[in-house]
Amino acid sequence: MEIFTALRILLKLAEIWIPGDDKFMNSIKQNKGTEPDSYCGCSSSLPTLGPWPGHTYKIRDPETKRQITLVNGELRVEKDLGDQGGYHWVCIERDGYLGFLSPTTHVYMGHNNWGQFVAREYHHWAWEFFNTRAHPDGGQVLLTVHGNKMRKMAIQKGTWKLVETEGEGTAWEFVEVRTESD
Repeated sequence: MEIFTALRILLKLAEIWIPGDDKFMNSIKQNKGTEPDSYCGCSSSLPTLGPWPGHTYKIRDPETKRQITLVNGELRVEKDLGDQGGYHWVCIERDGYLGFLSPTTHVYMGHNNWGQFVAREYHHWAWEFFNTRAHPDGGQVLLTVHGNKMRKMAIQKGTWKLVETEGEGTAWEFVEVRTESD
């Protein structure tokens, strides 16, 4: 797909370039990578990537800047608590699913049978399996397997609680954190 897009760009540039004509250079200067390209309707900027196994992240709601945090054994969204910890999550992979491990308590983020998200297990079981999906407005939606359905993680309105929903879900921002081993 990327090769095809690159070839289309080169062909488009070849169509507009005539030796000695400033039209070619002006078209390059005007394309800063933020506006949709007129010939394909796509943005030439790189997409926001989701989490990747082996990397550590803060998982943050871009609207409120609150992040998924483990406070006194309870999973919730909180403002940045400084260096107190509880809001770094190591992304791991098992059987093609992602998991998020707290490096301070060594428990995995997961869900219970009542549609709530928790962090209690020391193993990466099926109820700690996640996938992500890019949201069209930016960020990543976290999806979890519940029975034979995929449900999205959302912040319960008016609270700090994280719940499963079949609706929109929260588009999370994954902010990579540098660790001592990096």
